[in-house]
Amino acid sequence: MLACGRGLGIAQKLLEAQEAWVMAQSSYTTINVKSRNCFPAMVRLLFRNGYAIENMEKKGQLRDYRLGFTKQI
Repeated sequence: MLACGRGLGIAQKLLEAQEAWVMAQSSYTTINVKSRNCFPAMVRLLFRNGYAIENMEKKGQLRDYRLGFTKQI
């Protein structure tokens, strides 16, 4: 089942707003985000925006593994 908001750039806009808010706060130096292997579009979005995989947490099947991403700001 695909959500009706897919392909409209909503996740990109939310990510940009999150990063802008974090950069406006002077105390943060990194952003950490988690996703799962079963969400390849989110993984691609994070890679496209300069996030790197920092860790992986094994949960159940391979598709359920949690991926930890980080980005220096």
